[in-house]
Amino acid sequence: MRIIIAGIVCLMASSLSASNLFDTVQSLRQQTWESEYIPESTIPVIPLTDYDEFEVVELFRTETIEELEASLTSGYPYPWLEETLKDESIPWEDRYWLDRRVRAAISQNLHTFFDTEGNPVHVDADEVFPGEWYWREHMIVDPEGRYAAEDAVRPVLPKVIFIDAGYILNTYGYRMGEIAVAMNGLSLSRDASIGVIAMGNEGIDDLGCWNVQYYANLLYPDGSFKAIQFDELGIYSGTISADGNVLVFFHKTRYDEDPGSVVIMDRNGTIQKRIPSEFHFSRMFKPPISYNGHFASCETRHPERHSAIADYVDGDIYIDTEHTGSDRNTDYCTFSPDGNFLCIGGLCKGRVVDLRGGSEYVYPETAPREDYVDQTRVSCSNSRIVTAIIVTRRSRGQFNYVELNIYINDTLACTQPVEIGRTSIQAPEVSPNGHYLLMNPLSSGGECRIPMPLLVMNVQGAVI
Repeated sequence: MRIIIAGIVCLMASSLSASNLFDTVQSLRQQTWESEYIPESTIPVIPLTDYDEFEVVELFRTETIEELEASLTSGYPYPWLEETLKDESIPWEDRYWLDRRVRAAISQNLHTFFDTEGNPVHVDADEVFPGEWYWREHMIVDPEGRYAAEDAVRPVLPKVIFIDAGYILNTYGYRMGEIAVAMNGLSLSRDASIGVIAMGNEGIDDLGCWNVQYYANLLYPDGSFKAIQFDELGIYSGTISADGNVLVFFHKTRYDEDPGSVVIMDRNGTIQKRIPSEFHFSRMFKPPISYNGHFASCETRHPERHSAIADYVDGDIYIDTEHTGSDRNTDYCTFSPDGNFLCIGGLCKGRVVDLRGGSEYVYPETAPREDYVDQTRVSCSNSRIVTAIIVTRRSRGQFNYVELNIYINDTLACTQPVEIGRTSIQAPEVSPNGHYLLMNPLSSGGECRIPMPLLVMNVQGAVI
């Protein structure tokens, strides 16, 4: 295959610039790696819903950075990963998702990528983190020890913190561009052609500093940016759809003021809609957004912690997660990959809402126990084929255990305790068709600053 690539390169060299030639060779190498390690399925793929019995198999577990580093002594991919990536009985999309997720976990924790030849590519960085949350195909590198100079021409930034400019690497460690802000909290489109982060020109103090002028900073992979001033003072949280065409900003105001609004922009920064809110928003890093930008969600703080849903198409904002009884708050939400379902967790029983018609699927066995602070975290695949609910069972001030519940078309297929992540809340992540589950710690801000420990599982249909 390398001979074929070399021949193609020779034919194209006369008509391409050095930069274009490098990009073309890089793309061909990536395609070659993927065709070898993640081949298209040539056999019929049986959906999980066609099975009556299921088995959940643990594929991989590391609980510390040192364990993750030691696991890579033979390089990448791992033998177990290579075997499952080449398993054509599993949908290609799920296998591709798994490869990107595992690569992202390695680069985020070890600051090491693996190129198409399997060579490690280490970067000196203060932090490496995903630009786009679901596929994690592009990682942002915050260079080690480098801060913005006082007189640097940069987007509007808070004066009380130091923020680097950085650069974007793809999943193989190849440089894809520069970025004016390398801060874990920005959001990229899936192709990394545009990013967004909302920031103010003064120090941010949620307790007392509310009269802040905020800007929507649109970031581009050539290192340029566009700073768009919001009309109203206050704190804004920004997010962007996977295609980069819908930018959503939630406006947080003081609790003794009228609630803010949701501002919708296109990729050029032109305001498309302003949707007034009845609820006071919290400030979030990377508020959840559906794949096409139809829906976005933000935590509310007044009067209770729930999650408001903004419907960009219909121009509505509503809380579909406020329940009574054992449900004290519903402040954790994620969208299914296809954007049709909203997964709801918090100090509550797990539930999934069909955003197309409003029907709700409730899992009462995951409800918090009376006088306990049990928490749920929910994720589901496309079409809600597989729903995973992590229940962290806690008494006040003390950890008890983590319980994983896996449902296939609302049938409980597996319940098992998980001895991992005793010091943090675990969040499940489900692949597009439900064949893989990952569990990572979750920080309260909605972003995974400390991704360890990591657990990878495979959901299999059992043949009777």
